Amino acid sequence: MSESDRRGGTKLLRRIGDALGGSRYSRRGFFSRVAVVGSALSLDPISFATKPASAYDAVCGANADCGSGYTVFCCTINNGGNFCPDGSFLGGWWKADNSGFCCGGPRYYLDCNVSCGTGYSCGCETSSSTCDNRKIACNQFRYGQCNLEIDCYGPVLCRVITCTPPWVFDPSCTSSSATDQNTASHTAPCLPGQCPDPLTLHYYDLGGPGGAFGPEVAGVQTLPWGTWIQLANGALFEVYPSGFTSTFGALYANYLALGGPNAVGVPFRDDQVCVGGVGQYNIYNRVEGSASNPTLSYWHPYFGSGSVTGATLQLFNLQHNETGPFGFPISNRLHSSDATATYTNFRKALTGSVRNGRIYENPVTGTFGIYGTIFDHYVAQKAHTGRLGYPISLPTKCQGGQGGHFADFATIANGQVAYESSIYTNPTTGTFSVIGPIRDAWKALGAETGALGFPTSDQKKTADSLAVFNTFGTIVNKTIASTSAIYLRGGSAVAIVGAFYARWSSLDGATGPLGYPASDVTTQAAGSTPYSVQLFVNGAIYDSQFGSACALSGGLYTKYLSQGGPTGPLGLPLTSEVTSLGVTSATFQNGSLSSP
Repeated sequence: MSESDRRGGTKLLRRIGDALGGSRYSRRGFFSRVAVVGSALSLDPISFATKPASAYDAVCGANADCGSGYTVFCCTINNGGNFCPDGSFLGGWWKADNSGFCCGGPRYYLDCNVSCGTGYSCGCETSSSTCDNRKIACNQFRYGQCNLEIDCYGPVLCRVITCTPPWVFDPSCTSSSATDQNTASHTAPCLPGQCPDPLTLHYYDLGGPGGAFGPEVAGVQTLPWGTWIQLANGALFEVYPSGFTSTFGALYANYLALGGPNAVGVPFRDDQVCVGGVGQYNIYNRVEGSASNPTLSYWHPYFGSGSVTGATLQLFNLQHNETGPFGFPISNRLHSSDATATYTNFRKALTGSVRNGRIYENPVTGTFGIYGTIFDHYVAQKAHTGRLGYPISLPTKCQGGQGGHFADFATIANGQVAYESSIYTNPTTGTFSVIGPIRDAWKALGAETGALGFPTSDQKKTADSLAVFNTFGTIVNKTIASTSAIYLRGGSAVAIVGAFYARWSSLDGATGPLGYPASDVTTQAAGSTPYSVQLFVNGAIYDSQFGSACALSGGLYTKYLSQGGPTGPLGLPLTSEVTSLGVTSATFQNGSLSSP
């Protein structure tokens, strides 16, 4: 650098220092004014350095004082908002061509006229924090290309700035043009500087720092798919080739919670209103139109935010998204405690109530979901950490015409399905689970359409803890017509059905004289007479045309068998055994028997 250059630079710096007020300002005041000078130098460096004008004059351009007769910019009096304040409307526009503020294109000035009856009075912006001290609501004038249906209007309250053609910026405007190059340098600190990038221009078209999106949190950043800018209340994107997109409010907060663009990509549209008008959604993806795992994010005013992705999203789509049985996602993807699966929670609004649900993704069982009373019961059974494991079906209508639904589940051990279970719900019998071998035995007997009917209890332990069991009930005319049970003891599941179960229960079940069941009911014949029999640890129950569910046990049963049982001389029992004065006896086709 030459000596003359150094002297010139020193003079320029001294002039900048003088513009800042010399020694009259504190260190803090110095730095605040440096920011203004930086803007001034970037906007008009020659004028600022060579003409006797303040930094604020250079930032705001010509005719910035109250006496100039020009109208203030809206962002100056509207808390930074580049839009018409309440009580005003777009009344018309003009342009200045070849504007550096719009990268050589036209810059448009949109007048906000005072609405009739709103009470604004003429004045000037007098704040020391801005150089835009132009008039407020003083000029009674209207260009008239916007909102032509509004006949009554007051003075121009303030001016909105855009590089977007007004008829695109606001459909109420026409393309009838007016030009005034005298306003080409007019600007304000609250407006963007020379030739901003397209995304910044779009940001100011949406109101800028005083608009709904709020001030910047982070400047414009480059992405593989375009650019984005983080704002206090949302984010704006320029996505190739889709154009400008955004996400806002609670959806934006969840977008950040999901990891933002590096994790889920970018929105290829603005936030959308859900079917029915309640709630909003947006779709984020890393490459438009690809098969790259999009994420569908939702917000509901009562349920909050959630999202779906991957196989869960595919199932959710097949179930008609938020209008289907699952409703809205109310969580992002969560991981199961055993780290083998992921799941997402859902909630659906019903008349006077809500219904909860969940979709699981598991590499062994696949992707399935449950909801409603089945889900509630599943959660009460400790969900995937309990005995039921993971769902392997969606809720499905029951067979047999008695109503109700069911869902199937699988418990995993060593990476394989160890056993399957089900939850059944029916308005008559209630909602209960059937697990493992008991379920298998029940299914083999026809499940809800068989002799046992629907489950009427969850799996329980017996009093002596030697067995577990479920009870079941058949339905006739929406009432339980008969009750049965399946007991699991020593690895074998045995059903006790209808009249057999009623007789056994009346004799105190497993703790009574018969003890636990030892076989299912079998059909046999004594000569030409058919009969049914079920064996127990300490006896049997016989059912025939001669006697219904006749129970024999202990010594009497042993004595009966020693005499040939049903095919012996006594024939089939006519009654169950009775005990009186220490003697147990029963009546048979051809006689009676007692013990001891």
